[in-house]
Amino acid sequence: CMLKSPQKRRLYRQQFNEAEMAVQGFQETRVQKEGVRTEGNVVVVSSSANEAGSYGCELWFSTLIPLAVRGAMEIKVREQKVLVSEPRTLVVEVNTRGVSVVFGVAHAPHFDSAGAYQWWSNFQVQWVKVAGNKTHLLMIDANVQVARGIEGCVGQLAHKKGTRLTHCFEKLLKA
Repeated sequence: CMLKSPQKRRLYRQQFNEAEMAVQGFQETRVQKEGVRTEGNVVVVSSSANEAGSYGCELWFSTLIPLAVRGAMEIKVREQKVLVSEPRTLVVEVNTRGVSVVFGVAHAPHFDSAGAYQWWSNFQVQWVKVAGNKTHLLMIDANVQVARGIEGCVGQLAHKKGTRLTHCFEKLLKA
């Protein structure tokens, strides 16, 4: 989605706020710097693009909209810890008021590209290690087609035929 231009970032931030979203994940931001910063009323956590200027991920957390409400208490992002920051992967743990959630953004290689199987193998191990038993939300461009419904994960709109790496994605969903 290339978020390098200030104008595009402002437009996305406006839409984020108008939709009253608490969190949003982006792939292909192509931003060259990683880290945590505040842009308006959004806490932005970034992984950088690679040396060629491709990839990069971001997580946006609203400072106005709570992640959750527990009784009368609003749970907003106050602390975040970057667990993984790579051009294709960003994983952040948010701890606030006794609530811990792991958020991930990932961009898998196209299913027929070189290194795709290795990326999936590495990502699955990495994701299970950092998010396994915790409450988590993964926003991923998996670049695969799921060939069947998986209860609680994929509904009945699955494709008739999967791709070479469909089993990797299905394994991640079941992990």
